[in-house]
Amino acid sequence: MVSVAQVQQGVRAFVEHELLPKIPGWQGVVFGAAVGMALSKSDKLIVNLAQNPIVAMLGVIDPNDGIDIDALHDEFAAQARRVGSIKIDMSPLGVISLGESDINRLYQYIKEV
Repeated sequence: MVSVAQVQQGVRAFVEHELLPKIPGWQGVVFGAAVGMALSKSDKLIVNLAQNPIVAMLGVIDPNDGIDIDALHDEFAAQARRVGSIKIDMSPLGVISLGESDINRLYQYIKEV
């Protein structure tokens, strides 16, 4: 289990070092701002997500706001391996594709914070 703060810091570092350099011009600025704003509200988002019946059933967020990053990593990496990449539509900015290597790098950023 890792803290919400650790996930926030790891995601921020991953976005800054891995994604933003690949997104040119205004799209990168907008994406960076959107991620920053989302991360600033992620405490509330995590609390709400933890109350979702499906998330509660999966047990990936504990009552103390710990996140089972190992279980999430293993499953998302397996799904990326199965489908080739996980595509996230960020219209109008475009589509972001995360392959297994991206999932592994994100996991390392979170674990090494």
